[in-house]
Amino acid sequence: MGRPKGSKNKPKTTETINEPKLLQAAAPKRRGRPPGSKNTKAINLSNKPQKRGAKSSKSIIVSEENTQDVSVFENDVQDTQRGYVNPFIDCQHSFECKFEPINEWLNIIPTSDDDKQKLGSYSSTRYPLKTQHTIYPVVAYINVDINTLRSAGHSDSDIYAGCISYLNRNQSKSKLKKLGNLMPYYFKVLGDNRLSVIFFTNERKSKLFWKEGS
Repeated sequence: MGRPKGSKNKPKTTETINEPKLLQAAAPKRRGRPPGSKNTKAINLSNKPQKRGAKSSKSIIVSEENTQDVSVFENDVQDTQRGYVNPFIDCQHSFECKFEPINEWLNIIPTSDDDKQKLGSYSSTRYPLKTQHTIYPVVAYINVDINTLRSAGHSDSDIYAGCISYLNRNQSKSKLKKLGNLMPYYFKVLGDNRLSVIFFTNERKSKLFWKEGS
């Protein structure tokens, strides 16, 4: 039956609906990352484009210059360790030497010639040493002919240990002048005839050292 004349209503036409499109439109939207994006380890970062102005990572190249720098650094570390001596070493040498008298404040405060001097000063620094008996660190200066002993083939550590051995054997037996049983620990060469040293003693209140052991 046709459309009557003068009628503005258009006839209804049946349109074929594509079923896949309908399902796609009706499916709810998912939020977040698309499927498969969780496996970030599988992404090849090497092909990822870089942003403008971004700095590329620098690779460290080990060359002969680098190895020389490392060797110089290792030598510096060894130099700092050369001043330390095993306190428990059995020294076979004995080199003549003597303490250099010092003032109580090591010339930090102006002094006069009449001020009293002693052979060293007890230190309050604690050192990581375990012994059967309590020992106390002392800082002092020692005068010894270093060049002559070096010419004889002795190392600086041997000279220092030999000085402590000499001072042990040649100290006064008087209680008031007793130094105690001395043990070498650290030294630094300050000149041809002068050592700055740290050693240990079992004498807590020696009259020949400033302060007292703590």
